[in-house]
Amino acid sequence: MTDEKTFTTNTAIRYTPEFKQTLIDLHEKGHSLKKLHEEYGLSLDTIRKWVQVATVIAIDHQWYCLGSRLCHVMP
Repeated sequence: MTDEKTFTTNTAIRYTPEFKQTLIDLHEKGHSLKKLHEEYGLSLDTIRKWVQVATVIAIDHQWYCLGSRLCHVMP
């Protein structure tokens, strides 16, 4: 875990978008949040938030997003 950290401010660690996406992809492939936490040392809440922000759901043929991710509404 060396290149995924971009910089630190105070005690906050910032991770690259690529690293976040890697963990999101692993979770989508079936890795549990607990396994990712144990393997990469991040808190469960941090990983859970990243996954939630990246989650898109469809309701009544329209796309909605959880978190702050921008999504398009499907006609």
